[in-house]
Amino acid sequence: MTAKTVADLMQELSELPSDTQVVTNGYEGGYHDCGKPRTIEVLFNVNSEWYYGPHDLAAKGVRGTKVVLITGSND
Repeated sequence: MTAKTVADLMQELSELPSDTQVVTNGYEGGYHDCGKPRTIEVLFNVNSEWYYGPHDLAAKGVRGTKVVLITGSND
């Protein structure tokens, strides 16, 4: 999967009807309503275990890269 920017996502979403509901994957199945996007700082490509995503939250005091996180409404 290729990394997306906000501009990439906005372009893809602009091709859909504006009243289309947005959902995210549930923990073990199903879907959740989309939560509010927020900015976090991550370190890229630090996890090698298959069950983790490759990127991780930067620890307090460690400068990461700002990214947009979109979670489900339950997160």
